[in-house]
Amino acid sequence: MIDLHKSGQGLEGYGMLLAQLESLLADERDFIANAAQFSAFLFNQLDDLNWAGFYLNRNEELVLGPFQGQIACVRIPFGRGVCGTAAATLQTQLVEDVHAFPGISRVTVRRTVSWWCRW
Repeated sequence: MIDLHKSGQGLEGYGMLLAQLESLLADERDFIANAAQFSAFLFNQLDDLNWAGFYLNRNEELVLGPFQGQIACVRIPFGRGVCGTAAATLQTQLVEDVHAFPGISRVTVRRTVSWWCRW
C-alpha cells in the first residue's frame, strides 16, 4: 500500500502508481476491463479511500460504471452533486465539506473530508 502523505506532496508515490498501472493495463484494450482493474488497483493501493471508480456519460446523465468500495448512486443527472457538477461544467471539483455542497446525494455523505470528481 502506498501512503502518499509520507512522500513529500505525494508526487513520488504517484509516479510509482503510474508505473504499476501502465504495467497492469498494458496488454488489455477493453475499456470496461481496464476501468475495473484501475478501480480495484487504486482502491487497494491508496489509504483512506472509501470509493474508487467510474461514471459513464449516457445522454447527459452519469451512469455507474466499474468501481470498488461503498455503494454508490446508480444515476446522477448532469449538474447534480459533485460528479454531476463536474460533468456539467467540465471542471474538476474539490470539496472539503460534502455537507455544504448543493445537491449532494445522501448516498454519498458518509465522510466529511475531501471529495472530488475529475472530469
